[in-house]
This record gives sequence, structure tokens and C-alpha cells, in this order.
Amino acid sequence: MPENDITHSEAPRGAIPDVSVVIVSWNVADLLADCLESLRRNSNGLSLDVWVVDNASADNTLDVLRERFPWVHVIANRENRGFALANNQAIERATGRFVFILNPDTIVTDGALRTLFEYLDTRPEVGMVGPRLRLGDGKTQPECARRLPTLGRVLWINSLKLHLIPLIGPWCFKRIAAPYDYETSAEVEAISGAAMLVRREVLRDLGGFGEAFIHCGEDIDLCYRVRAAGWQTHYVSECTIVHLKGQSSKKAPIKTTVNAALSDQEYFRRCFGGWQSLAYRLIIQCIQGPHAVLIGCFRLLLGKESPADLQRRFAVLRGLAAWRWVE
Repeated sequence: MPENDITHSEAPRGAIPDVSVVIVSWNVADLLADCLESLRRNSNGLSLDVWVVDNASADNTLDVLRERFPWVHVIANRENRGFALANNQAIERATGRFVFILNPDTIVTDGALRTLFEYLDTRPEVGMVGPRLRLGDGKTQPECARRLPTLGRVLWINSLKLHLIPLIGPWCFKRIAAPYDYETSAEVEAISGAAMLVRREVLRDLGGFGEAFIHCGEDIDLCYRVRAAGWQTHYVSECTIVHLKGQSSKKAPIKTTVNAALSDQEYFRRCFGGWQSLAYRLIIQCIQGPHAVLIGCFRLLLGKESPADLQRRFAVLRGLAAWRWVE
């Protein structure tokens, strides 16, 4: 079979594909290629309609797509339009029964997509499903089955880092943020936007991702709205996808951290109202930011962090104090 021949996973002309895969990419050409190759190998008989939205990458992403993956539909943005809006660009054009939102820094393992498809296909009450996400070190990523954020969870886990306290930390995290058994498929409050299979009609009725989000928050907002609309969200333990977490984010850590905080504030505003949005901002600016710098100072004294690392913490603190989107 020629390298670019994927007739085994293409829908017949005029037929509705089983799954539309939507990937938003920014400056991760090599990882994106690995992700697409894993889809090529592991479609397991499903017909796929694959879309890549490139958010103005400065690397050779478009060349790689043109030369190695001519079967992929490409939307090349001239500017970085963010994760939510870029996803919606492809979701609007997707024709599959289900839409698979997938990060470019993932590897789809054999049988994973088929397992998710059959799980969702046989449970009409379920609006979307997510797999077990394994990090590069083999550990399960907690975000794949979690509770929706609340002010209390942000304070104790994100800001005060209660889960890092020796002995009781893991128990606190399990009880507060992720009280699920990763070995058991079940209904959960939220899954990760790194890999989620959603009914196309659910995305259509809800208008896709909230486009006010720039970085982070859009997946938990979608999980909240799916539940509010009467659909269930499930975690599927039998399905594993490898997630090399945060590869795009590592290229701009200060921008990523500040914009993520502002995006999460948008989640609180949309889902819980203005006063909780304000309270979230105060927690981040008055507790989380200074606390992170304090931790950095101690780590510097202990020789576990460099002066450059501490300078980045101060840069994040200044960005949070300004509370403006970082371009």
C-alpha cells in the first residue's frame, strides 16, 4: 500500500464518516506527524474525516501536512486564533457522526478510537466520552476523569497546592479534585479536551467551544454545558491514548500561564456568575501568584531551582497582576 493511501479508513464517496477528527496545532510539526501516523495505523476500520487547523505555526507544519498527509483537510490560519475558535472552524465543516477532538501531542493506540466509538454508539444517553490519558512516564493524567472546578478546588489544589503535602497530599487530591477510579469506566463530571469524542449534534446544539476562551477552560466549560443540557459525560478506562502533555505550552510558559488564568475566569463567569468570577481572580492574584513566587524562593535556596526559573515566576506574577491577555 502506498505511504499516503488510507483507503481503509476513508468513507465511501457520499457516505457519512464514522468520525471527524479535529486537531488544532501550533509549532509542533513532528508531534503532529506522529499523531496523524497513529491515526493512520489505528483507525480499526472506522471511516475518518480528518481536519487539522494550524494556528499560524512558524515551523514546517504546513509543508509536512502537504507532503506526508494529503488526505488531511487543512485550515491554515494567518494568526493564532486560540484553541476554542480554531476547533470551531473545523467542527463547522465536520461531517462525521461523531467528532473526535484531539491534541497534536497525542498518540492514538491500537483499538482506542474503535473502543470510544462503540462505547458512545451504544449509549444514547451519553453526549461525550474520554479515554484514559497516559503521560510520557506511563502515569494516568488526572484531568481525564475529574470534577468540575469550583472556587474551593482552585484554592486548595491550584493555589495552595494541598495535594503536594507529604502523606496526606494524594488523599486530598483524590477526594477534592478527582474521586474516580481510573480502572473503571463511569460517568464523570469532566474529561480532558486533549481527547474527547462528542456527538456532532451535541456540539451543534451547544455551538461548539466557547470562543471567549483563548487558552484552557474551554473543555471544562463544554463539559459543564453538556451536563446542563441533560447529556452524560463518561470516562472509558479500557481506552488508552498517550498524551505528551503541554508541548505547545512549553514554548511560551509565561503567556500560557497568564492566559490560562484569564480563560479559567471566563469559565467561572459563564457557569457561575460575576461574583464567583471576581472571587476567582482575587484567589489567583492575591494567593496563587504570590504563593508560587514564595515556593520559588525556597526552591532557589535549596538549590532545586535556578535564578532564571524564579525570574519566570516573577514574570507570571506581573502578568497576573496586570490581568490582561498576553499576545
